[in-house]
Amino acid sequence: MYISNRATDDKAIEADGYNTDFSNASGIFSKPTVNNVTIIGEGSANSAEAVRLRAGTQGIFNNIMITGYAEGFDLDDLDTGNGVVSDDLQVTGVTFVDVILNMKNDTTVTFTDADFYTAEGTATGTDYATWGAGWTIE
Repeated sequence: MYISNRATDDKAIEADGYNTDFSNASGIFSKPTVNNVTIIGEGSANSAEAVRLRAGTQGIFNNIMITGYAEGFDLDDLDTGNGVVSDDLQVTGVTFVDVILNMKNDTTVTFTDADFYTAEGTATGTDYATWGAGWTIE
């Protein structure tokens, strides 16, 4: 996945899991596996948040490259924080370039950056130079 944001875009990815705002009282959380992502903002002074995870979002993120944001990941709400502690929300292989704050924890749950993401500096993201080779516009 390749995402290129403009300064007028407030986030590259925003995810909600269990959300009582929409009468989802089932307690079922979203938990995708997301692999090989490159997210490019317009510089840390111009782009706010790359990835916002809230409303109990869980998931496994692998090989994530984030460039040019004030915040790499913004985690919101108690259930999202609990997902980090239970290992239901994890990032493996992440690289931050021109990112001021790698992870902002607004969950009220105490955990460290290392509890949320590992293998910092190892991600290459998607191979966006060749991933669309051979595609045509019709």
